[in-house]
Amino acid sequence: GRIKARQIERDLREYKSDVPLYLKAILMNNLACFYFIDGDLDSSLKNINSILNETNLVIRKDIIEFAKLFQLLIHYELKNYDLLEYLIPSVMKYLKSKIKNYTKTREKILIEFFTEAVKTDEQGQKELINQLQFRLKKSGIKASGEGTEYFDYILWCESKINNIPLSEAIKTKHQRQ
Repeated sequence: GRIKARQIERDLREYKSDVPLYLKAILMNNLACFYFIDGDLDSSLKNINSILNETNLVIRKDIIEFAKLFQLLIHYELKNYDLLEYLIPSVMKYLKSKIKNYTKTREKILIEFFTEAVKTDEQGQKELINQLQFRLKKSGIKASGEGTEYFDYILWCESKINNIPLSEAIKTKHQRQ
C-alpha cells in the first residue's frame, strides 16, 4: 500500500493539470485516510491541508466537511492541542453553516469531543474517548453532512480504548465479518 500511495502522489504532481480537480480531492482524501491508518500522520496532514488550501479546488461539500473534521483528528493525534483550540471554533462555525440540523449530528458529537479533549489530561482523554464511542454508537445518527462517512470514528475510538494501532483494529473488524 505504501508504494502505491507514493506512486499516486507522484502521479498527481506529474499529471496535475490533467487530473480533474474533484478527482484530485478524492484521491488526496483517500491518501490522507491511508496514511492516518498507516500511522504516518505528517503525510496524512499534508494531504488534508492540500485539500483545504487549494483555492482552485472546486469539490463537493462532503469532502470539505470531511477534511475539516479529519484535520482536527490528525492534530489531536499529533497532540497539537493549542492549534486545535484555534481550529475548533472555525470548523464548528463552518459545519453549522453547511449542515442542516447540526445540533443532531455526528459532526457535533465529534466537535464536542475535541473541545473537551484539549482541556483534559491524558487519563481524562481516555474517558472522553469511551464516551465518544458510546455516543456515536448509541446516537443512531447517520452522518448528516457526509463529513463522517469517509472514516470510521467508532473504530478509531476502539483502537484508542484497546491501545492498539488503528490498522490492527481494522484487521480485527474484517476478520469478525
